[in-house]
Amino acid sequence: MMVQLTQEQINILEAAGAMPQQGVPSVSESLSKGKKSRKPRKLPKVLNQKQIDRLFSKININCPTGLRNRTAFETMLQAGLRVGEVTALVPANIDFDDDMIYVQNGKGGVDRNIPMKPALKEWLLKWNEQRPSEATYFFCALKGTQLMRRYFNTVLHRLCEKTDTYLQDGLNRLPVSCHKLRHTCATRWLSKDKLSLPEIQRLLGHTHINTTMIYLSVSMDDIKEKFLRG
Repeated sequence: MMVQLTQEQINILEAAGAMPQQGVPSVSESLSKGKKSRKPRKLPKVLNQKQIDRLFSKININCPTGLRNRTAFETMLQAGLRVGEVTALVPANIDFDDDMIYVQNGKGGVDRNIPMKPALKEWLLKWNEQRPSEATYFFCALKGTQLMRRYFNTVLHRLCEKTDTYLQDGLNRLPVSCHKLRHTCATRWLSKDKLSLPEIQRLLGHTHINTTMIYLSVSMDDIKEKFLRG
């Protein structure tokens, strides 16, 4: 039977000369190592449709930069691309004939194909008509140069301030980031489009399906439907 020592008793033992030899942990150290601190398991934060509409309402799509930004955000929201994958797209990666987006050398060096929904295709076609035709990258600055990843997150943060659109995390309000648009996309695929986890894994480019399974805890539509029926 193990005897549980209080911190006061541990201090008395060590003060009485029961100090450990060099390289040997003390009683208090041994006990503290036995208690492993658990990292809080946070679920991905996602946006609902009202938040999306409010957030995008301040983007002026009548100017080229506004149209470009809105199209880039729609690509993250509807196709689940990471911000780095969006900035790395070249015109040849977007096949308007086959309605397909080709992501090359994504995270972990993974290539993947993502079908293009009609609504997303419409946005991509609009920007394609206005983008600098000689630019190397599809989402580029008006001078044709490549955009930095942090640029799109900065734009989103400003939109959050303008529209007062934030995601709640405990007592804190978090601004929307590009990766949260990707989280929202994955959750929609699961709850609205009824895609399977292996299908979502392929679309997101996850190496392990365990990474994809966390969206089961975010999307509660199936359980909610059963509760409402009862």
